[in-house]
Amino acid sequence: MRIVKRRLRKSSEPPILLPPVFGRPLIMYLTLLAESTGCALGQHDESGRKEQAIYYLTKKFTNYEMRYSPLE
Repeated sequence: MRIVKRRLRKSSEPPILLPPVFGRPLIMYLTLLAESTGCALGQHDESGRKEQAIYYLTKKFTNYEMRYSPLE
């Protein structure tokens, strides 16, 4: 029961953005949908096991932008 409570608490907390660490590789996740796009930038922590968020970005396209071809 403790594990379930801990996971519920962790999942309800917003992620904390941390500044990038120079010399450590960056990880970028990109999502592209017909109506919107988003990306997340992160780095692994000191142990190299856990990813830490650095930046989030989302954009909902306007009606005109949705008409662009995917290459634009």
